[in-house]
Amino acid sequence: MIDPKELMLNNVVLAPKMFLGNCPTDECNEMVFYRVVFISSVFSNKFEPVELTQEILEAAGCVKDIVDGWNLWINGNLFVIRKLVSAKGYTLSVGDYCLCDIEYLHTFQNAYRLLTGQELQIDLQKLNK
Repeated sequence: MIDPKELMLNNVVLAPKMFLGNCPTDECNEMVFYRVVFISSVFSNKFEPVELTQEILEAAGCVKDIVDGWNLWINGNLFVIRKLVSAKGYTLSVGDYCLCDIEYLHTFQNAYRLLTGQELQIDLQKLNK
């Protein structure tokens, strides 16, 4: 479950398939990627965070670098995303300065929005395959 205070509109989370509309009864509880369209503590208790993965970083436009991370250009600045060795998730850095640790996709989306004022573009159809 995700704390509703962590969510912003358009965050991508895992939710029961019933949130997408009509579904066969036996599939309604299957978890799928879902873009949050409103935030309510009543419904957010059904949401699960999406762990950040290499596939998601690629879907977000990050480019694997030669050494050990992912590169993302934001407003002309190079941001580097590296896998944390001692913990789950990644770290988002610019130069030698670590901005934050990101374990989940919604955290990455929120950091991106704060840095750019724009939505991080994610193709949900790619992720729901």
